[in-house]
Amino acid sequence: MKKNKRELRNQIRKEDRTDKQNFFNNLMDKPDSKTFYRLIRRNKHESKDTKSTLIKDENNGEVINPEEQSQIFADYYEKLAVPSNEEHYDEELLEENKYRLALMNNIIKHTIQESIITTFNEEEILKSIAKLNSRKTSDEYSLTAEHFKYAGRSIIPNILSLFNNIMQTGEIPKVFKTGIMTPLHKKRQRLHITNLL
Repeated sequence: MKKNKRELRNQIRKEDRTDKQNFFNNLMDKPDSKTFYRLIRRNKHESKDTKSTLIKDENNGEVINPEEQSQIFADYYEKLAVPSNEEHYDEELLEENKYRLALMNNIIKHTIQESIITTFNEEEILKSIAKLNSRKTSDEYSLTAEHFKYAGRSIIPNILSLFNNIMQTGEIPKVFKTGIMTPLHKKRQRLHITNLL
């Protein structure tokens, strides 16, 4: 009886390892955000004693060095952010989305040309600045909400001009579309990518 139980446990463990390995191989072969977040959720629920190979390089080798793990993490997000021409990438979907984007841009430009353009006034800008959350991390230009709050009315004409220009042209500056991603430490060792959100 004991022997049968032991064999059953071994078989279950073997199947679990196979499932886990298949999951990681799938993540490395066809990365997508849904699978990546499944990995994060899965890791949240694993016990401290569980030894799992979470980060693998392109040759399927385990990556233990925290700096290399961080680089893999950065590369993963770069791949998600930049359109790809890899085999698993759906070229038809990309073309369809480009067409939809162009169509939306044409509609917006046509609407802007034919309609009354909404403009902002100084009081609206002041109210919006007052609502900014204080004590948050700075952006890539080292600006924080406090900079805008304490600047008072001195910067209002510049901000007003900027936002009214956005409304007139329908184009958002590239600097508004960038940011700094800061992985947050969850628990245990700080340097391991698996302990970051």
